[in-house]
Amino acid sequence: MDTPPWVTEDLPEENWHADSAFLEQLHADLRELTRIVMPDPILGSLEKVLEAACDCGSRDGIESDSDDEMEDTYCPRRSNVNSDSNRTFLILEQILPRLNFAAKKLSSLIDKVDQRAADSRSRWEAKLEYQLDRKQTGSMFDDLPAEVISSIASFASQTDDQALFALSRVNSRLRRLTLSTPLLWSELDVNDRIAKNAIKLERATNVPLTVNLSLETWFSKDDVKAKLSRFATLLKPAHDRVRKLFVEPFDREWLALATDFIRNAGFQSLDILRLGFQEYAEQYSVEDLAVAGQIQELRLERVLPTNPASMFTHHITHLELLDVVIPIKTLNDALISMPGLQYLTLISLNISDEETLGCTGVVLPHLRYLLVRYSAADTIIPMLETPSLETLHFSNARRWNPPRWLGDAGLELLSVIAKQNPQLRRLHVEEGCLEPDEWSEIFYNLPSLEQLHTKWCGIEGIHLLSLGGLEAETQVSDDDQKRDLIACPKLQEIVFENELSLSSEEILKIVEARYAVPEGGNVRRISWITFHGCDADLITAEDIRAIAQLTRGIAVDLLDGNDAFEENSEDSYVESGDDWKFSDWELEETSSEEEEG
Repeated sequence: MDTPPWVTEDLPEENWHADSAFLEQLHADLRELTRIVMPDPILGSLEKVLEAACDCGSRDGIESDSDDEMEDTYCPRRSNVNSDSNRTFLILEQILPRLNFAAKKLSSLIDKVDQRAADSRSRWEAKLEYQLDRKQTGSMFDDLPAEVISSIASFASQTDDQALFALSRVNSRLRRLTLSTPLLWSELDVNDRIAKNAIKLERATNVPLTVNLSLETWFSKDDVKAKLSRFATLLKPAHDRVRKLFVEPFDREWLALATDFIRNAGFQSLDILRLGFQEYAEQYSVEDLAVAGQIQELRLERVLPTNPASMFTHHITHLELLDVVIPIKTLNDALISMPGLQYLTLISLNISDEETLGCTGVVLPHLRYLLVRYSAADTIIPMLETPSLETLHFSNARRWNPPRWLGDAGLELLSVIAKQNPQLRRLHVEEGCLEPDEWSEIFYNLPSLEQLHTKWCGIEGIHLLSLGGLEAETQVSDDDQKRDLIACPKLQEIVFENELSLSSEEILKIVEARYAVPEGGNVRRISWITFHGCDADLITAEDIRAIAQLTRGIAVDLLDGNDAFEENSEDSYVESGDDWKFSDWELEETSSEEEEG
């Protein structure tokens, strides 16, 4: 028997990929060829011919030298000796047309299989060659840990809602990482197609969900109702997994529909709730949503609950109120009900009734961050007792008439804050036009201050003389005890924003004075200086270079935008949510221009 012209190759035992659709079609074509060449009717006829007994009584197949015995064993039906006696053509003429037809089909099939095999092998060999080349040359992306790539994917998904789907199609590694990281798929948006949200929900498996109900403005009312209905059906099996809920549409009407949706959905496991609308319209009074039981972070914009006690609970640690109109007594009671508050943000908050009858001081022992911007800081801040406050950001500092339970009537607000919060580490003041002696008093009362950020405060060198750090002020306490105070001995970073009267020469004197103090002493050196939006005529390159020699980093972005440069690339270690940044190319380009000049 001839050796077949093929070699059997064992398939790999590990996981591998194949074009299953093509192989399924090939299998069907081969089965069809078999049916064409050997159809059941012909196969049955052949079996009858091959198996049927001869009726002539001869014993076909016995060899003998005897003529008589050969006569007895000869059968013209089975023998090829006397072929004119048989009718084999009856079978062959039925098979021959089928063989010709099958040959044409087989030839076409061979060409198709040969081409696909060549393409498959070519791609596989190219992949092996690429992998070999990659091992030799190295690839930064392939060496990145899975956690880093997941972080990149998470960041990309925040900027483009299609990014995750695109990343899952880049290569097998990215696909495995994206599909095996359920948190990447945990954000659902009511504005997306329901099929897209269904895919995300499936891939998010059992992780906590973030739901965005901020409906877009271009939908009609009927479209909004239909979307919310379909979204409710999709979320129903997973409503207990929703931890973050953002409801911030532009239209006030859409907010009303969304709150009805929340009330009916019954989200009982929420940790974070953002509720509001952007349209400039009358404040919306929201009924009890029955979701505030465990909420820890609450943000309200142009929205106020009809029953504040139902939403302002003792679980809340983060509170933001934006463009909210609220009586001072209601605010006072709300803050009292949140003793665990750590972060408080009040922006454009309007006091509708300033009657303080019944108001008491509010002790917030855990509050670390307080932002009061355009929100009657003179009314709100004095009623707060904040022994753990580290960061204060407020605007419009002005003289005030404190409530009767405070005894510092006539003093400047910021001075009172400094006296009550000597532990303050970061201070950001906007539009606080104070006298030099008032600034000095503030600085002497903040021994722990590490970062100072002023904006539109009309700061000049005379306001900052006490920061030189070399002069101590003697303070007499209520019990006649004397102590020497140094202005902000721990200060390391200063940010000046839109201070149009400030000159770099004045700041250089302060930096030099503190630099002269030996390291490890009571006064720290200034490490970082920032000039942002200051007058280019008052900030000179010579002073900036001198300051850079005495500090760890300096950044300048002047009002005219032509002299932005950076002398030192070290970043500030002091954290601030309101810091602004420069692009590397901008700083490098302007630095090179300055050097050439």
